[in-house]
Amino acid sequence: MVAPGGSESEVEVLRRQVAQLERALRRRSRQLVLLLDRMPPEFYPVARQILGERPLAPRFAVQPGTGVESTDLVPADVEEVLADLWGATGPPERTPPP
Repeated sequence: MVAPGGSESEVEVLRRQVAQLERALRRRSRQLVLLLDRMPPEFYPVARQILGERPLAPRFAVQPGTGVESTDLVPADVEEVLADLWGATGPPERTPPP
């Protein structure tokens, strides 16, 4: 059957494109299953964020190994570290309690 205003070849082209998309979707699904089967459980939250196309959690203010170690304690450092720790324990939209 030919669609109004379209030719048989246009319909066949669309059918081929749909078939290609379905094959790609099945291939991607198999890849995701294999990936999740081999992924350590601690990476599941990050994988959910990536697959859901949500932004990843913000990076810490100071990355491990890049800070200067000191025994001096500055109140601003305490607030920054507490904010980083709070952010690491919950979803990114949560804010530290007052």
